Amino acid sequence: MLLLSNHSEAVRRLQDEWGFVPLPCATGEKHPYVNWTDYRDTPPSPEETTLWFEDPETGAWTITGPISGWAVLDTDNEAGEALWRERLGDLLEQTTCVRTRRGYHYFFKVPHDRPFPRWTWEQDPEAMERDAHFDVLGNGYGVMLPPSQFPDGPADDGRETYEWIRGPECAVDAPPALRKPSKGLTRPTRGAEAASGRSTLAGLLTSRPDEGNRNNWHNKVAGHMAKMIPYEDGFLALAAIVNDALPNPVDEGELL
Repeated sequence: MLLLSNHSEAVRRLQDEWGFVPLPCATGEKHPYVNWTDYRDTPPSPEETTLWFEDPETGAWTITGPISGWAVLDTDNEAGEALWRERLGDLLEQTTCVRTRRGYHYFFKVPHDRPFPRWTWEQDPEAMERDAHFDVLGNGYGVMLPPSQFPDGPADDGRETYEWIRGPECAVDAPPALRKPSKGLTRPTRGAEAASGRSTLAGLLTSRPDEGNRNNWHNKVAGHMAKMIPYEDGFLALAAIVNDALPNPVDEGELL
């Protein structure tokens, strides 16, 4: 467990001793205000890290995947937590764990020389059937680190920051079950869409998400729009319009 005298020291230790790639986030945000792609091959220098995290209000976001040597299982609801407890058993009680605003992040070690693609519950037929929401974060993604503040405000029980349940020293290697399935994303068949009288995209756009499901909803909508719109600028503009039409749109960084 990391119990250190100041914020900058805590973040530096995460980088120096455990391989995390910490990047700074403004208060209330969960995406770095520096371009993370500048650091996907070369981690920030000690001088950059010290400068960024002098202010204890600055949030820390780390890149996941081979560059840091970490993958993260993010369970988004009780069904997702139950599914992975069945699959991994005691490993969830052994490995590095962070308590988030709504659930937990379970950290696992992955090789630095082998890709670790991100995947979600929508690529898992059993999870889809059980409505078990989760993300497995790897290449090109990242998560917030303690002691950062929750971007979305305090939890229902009053907690305001991410907290270590078990520190980095407890990490175990990622088990085979955590890797992306060999089969692709499960999708409804064309026959099913025709039988319902509407496209899947139409169904999504008329079924607005609650706050806890906005990211999954956006991913589904974006996937369908990407098949229809060949130009990136048009795709991004339409994605922004769809987001702005929601009663509770996500912030721009999260949308991108």
